[in-house]
Amino acid sequence: MDELIASLESLRDFIVERDAEKSFTMATAVLLETVKVFGHDRNIMGKTFPMLEQMKNDIRQHRFDDALAIVLAFLAKFRAVKSQYPDL
Repeated sequence: MDELIASLESLRDFIVERDAEKSFTMATAVLLETVKVFGHDRNIMGKTFPMLEQMKNDIRQHRFDDALAIVLAFLAKFRAVKSQYPDL
């Protein structure tokens, strides 16, 4: 979970810098990290995957503010999960 949060923080920074190439690459890495942490659980991935794909689409179309909103939501959620389940 720590690696996923760190990746999201890096993604946030790239989006704030409006670096589309690095943001898109990191968004892909975040998707892989999410699968690594949560596996293919339908409850989690069924909600998470579409949002990650939307974020990648927003980055592709240079809608950085929209992508940033998604990243910040993920950071808040995953930090809450980490505090509730520290061993995850």
